[in-house]
Amino acid sequence: MWYIFLNQWNCVSFFYDTFTTNAADFELYTDAASTLGFGGYFKGHWFCSSWPPELQNILDSDMSMAFRELYPIVVAAVLWGKHWTRKRIVFHCDNESTVNIINKGRSKVQDIMKLMRKLTWLAAINNFTFSSKHIPGVKNVIADSLSRFDFQTFRKEARKQMHKP
Repeated sequence: MWYIFLNQWNCVSFFYDTFTTNAADFELYTDAASTLGFGGYFKGHWFCSSWPPELQNILDSDMSMAFRELYPIVVAAVLWGKHWTRKRIVFHCDNESTVNIINKGRSKVQDIMKLMRKLTWLAAINNFTFSSKHIPGVKNVIADSLSRFDFQTFRKEARKQMHKP
């Protein structure tokens, strides 16, 4: 791991920001809908998708909701992690199991650990740290609407977000 990391590292290291950035404060939202799909939003950019068929065995397992909620967080880090340099990010999640897994950095479930390793790797190469905090699902309207393919609600809420002072 260190060999690969050092080969990809740009040799620039700065101290992290002294304050913690709540995901919503810098317009980062992710969510998963149990059977439909997942989505994420970051500063006017977004993604959403139905669950890939190759994940069906994982999604049917006992820990499927924790996996589902962690999955879009990792996708967001893949897409936008390079914009999070020096940040101490608190991901908001409406699933307490996922919050605990993120905060501990580990899980007994192998498939969830694959996602945690990927998230940790992305944090290392993009120079950010992360933790998680539980929020009620009703406060995550932008990402919730994406994960349910409710584009009318998404557009309305995203417009509100873009016009915030």
